[in-house]
Amino acid sequence: MNPPQTPPGDEGDPSSKRDSDNNPEAIPPESQALMKAVEAMGKATENHDVAGAIQSVGQLFALVMADPSKYARAPDGIRERAWACQARGDVAGAEAAWREVIALEEQTGEARFIAKAHLDMGTFLMQTDQDDRALAHSEGVVAAARRTDLEILVWHALEQRTCCALRLGRFRLALETAEEGVRTTAGNELLARNHAWARILRAACRVELGEHAQALEDLEASRSVAVENPVAIVLPGLCWWLTRW
Repeated sequence: MNPPQTPPGDEGDPSSKRDSDNNPEAIPPESQALMKAVEAMGKATENHDVAGAIQSVGQLFALVMADPSKYARAPDGIRERAWACQARGDVAGAEAAWREVIALEEQTGEARFIAKAHLDMGTFLMQTDQDDRALAHSEGVVAAARRTDLEILVWHALEQRTCCALRLGRFRLALETAEEGVRTTAGNELLARNHAWARILRAACRVELGEHAQALEDLEASRSVAVENPVAIVLPGLCWWLTRW
């Protein structure tokens, strides 16, 4: 499978600007409020302002739950169809639905929506044991995520590529990707749990390459992040991995 092409809407291409970028009044009031909350959350994340980020998340939740129908998007219904196809074992139908999602998101020119659509396709390919295709697709997923400048989205793209490479025995590629994941999540309290998981993934790669001392260092660092950082949300999966190692 060829990596996804450069999506439209790149910031360096003035021709890709939408009318709403130049005319904020064209955006519905409820969407303006939502966008302001998203921007506030982004700034808080960049400044490592945990309290501000939590407040912004609360505002987003309140806005959406007040009237969920206002924020429903066309791709959401297709995503539900894709999940339904997967649940009943209709792999071809699910892939067709995910491709519809990608096509619709590419029409928006919104880098974050485009990257998320490609990330979802990669997840689908891995869930259906199409690891070779998933790995080929993952290169474009990472590239698309980088265009968003959203660290959390870049991290999830790198995580997916690392896991896929590990499953295929491409341990050197997995390590290189895992190392970028560690760098991407380092120093950001809001991504503390992701950083711990990035360290665990890098440890897994190092074990496969016989670098056991370095793997132990990563595991100790991940334990420190997960246990001592008050912002980190220690989920059962993370605890399981720590116990397993």
